[in-house]
Amino acid sequence: GIDLPKTLTSIGKSSFYGCSSIKKAVLGKKMTSVGDYAFYGCSSLAAVTIASGLKTIGEYAFANCTALKKITLPSTVTSIGAYAFSSCESLKTAGLSSKLTLIPSGCFYNCTKLVKAVIPGKVAKLENSAFYGDSAMLYVVIPKSVTVIEDSVFENCTALKDVYYGADQIIGWYNMTLGDYNSFSTRTMHYSSRGPLTLKVYSKTLKKGKTYKLGCILSGTAAKAAVTFTSANTKIATVNKKTGLIK
Repeated sequence: GIDLPKTLTSIGKSSFYGCSSIKKAVLGKKMTSVGDYAFYGCSSLAAVTIASGLKTIGEYAFANCTALKKITLPSTVTSIGAYAFSSCESLKTAGLSSKLTLIPSGCFYNCTKLVKAVIPGKVAKLENSAFYGDSAMLYVVIPKSVTVIEDSVFENCTALKDVYYGADQIIGWYNMTLGDYNSFSTRTMHYSSRGPLTLKVYSKTLKKGKTYKLGCILSGTAAKAAVTFTSANTKIATVNKKTGLIK
């Protein structure tokens, strides 16, 4: 293992780059940052303990640590650099900080034994290739806070069967920017609910004796969803719940 001073507050860029003899690292309570490439290629590093207090992890900080099996980030971590845990081929579980708002590019790229991805509830964006090539991944949990999934985030996740999405089936995808090569159409999608769908307020003056009809165009995963029309005040007007015809 490596015996780091308890008073140490940061690990600089490439500090232990390629140190193949390191098997364990303990990051103490005063540690606030781990620099880019800090433990890159430490091929024998099997265990990393991170105390509460760490805030940032740099790009490629633990990339190619091929013996690393588990990582748990404390809730103090607010930022992870691109490809920070990429090609950690033995990594099976990754506990992410609840303070994260972004999963960066290639963060868990080619972690071929990672079995699940549970995205924290404040994350708004999954950058390109974040979980690319994680061929053992069985399911992913995406909170409703996520509004952007870039290209290839889940590309080549060949075992991925279930996607649990914390938003409504219709409104969630309407608000989502979804990149290419994520193949959600081939997964089993699970939603928090299907509705009801509430439209933005829109007013129109109706003339007596005229016929009006409500319409709704759905696309993507909501294309086959059933739509029911209702009137908020039947004393003024009624609407056929199936056809949208106003009377």
